[in-house]
This record gives sequence, structure tokens and C-alpha cells, in this order.
Amino acid sequence: MNRNELSPKAKEMFENHKTEKVFHGTSDGHFFTEKHLDSANTHANTLKDKSVERFDRSEFEEVVAPDANGSDEGKKAEKEVKTKKK
Repeated sequence: MNRNELSPKAKEMFENHKTEKVFHGTSDGHFFTEKHLDSANTHANTLKDKSVERFDRSEFEEVVAPDANGSDEGKKAEKEVKTKKK
């Protein structure tokens, strides 16, 4: 799985684990907390695609976009997931 394919699962992980700020996802769809980054790397080394993608909570938080009058009320837009290339 590439970063874009892992993103929906990362978002779900943040929704289910409110206090975690970072997750690391491996190409087979397993996720690890920041505390367990070493385990993520060890697991990734057993896979054909050995990449480990870092996801920060801020990538998935909703931000308030000002409306036409400059007010912060109303519109909410989900932040775009930035694709990071290795």
C-alpha cells in the first residue's frame, strides 16, 4: 500500500486513538505509534516494500476556513493530506 492508500486507515486510527499525535504505517497496512517506531521498522523489513510512512494528526484535523466576509464561522474544510515522497 502506498501513502494515499494508507491515509484513510491513518485517519481512522486518529479517530479511535484521541491522544496519539503520530502513527507510522507499513506497506501491508499495519500501524504503529510513535513510541513503537522501532517495531514498525522491524516489521517493514520483513515485507517486499520496506517503506514506513509517518502520519501526523494535524494532516487530518479540520480547520475553519474564513467565509467571504472574513468570519471564521460556518465553513469547515478538511485539511488535504500532503503526499510525501521518499
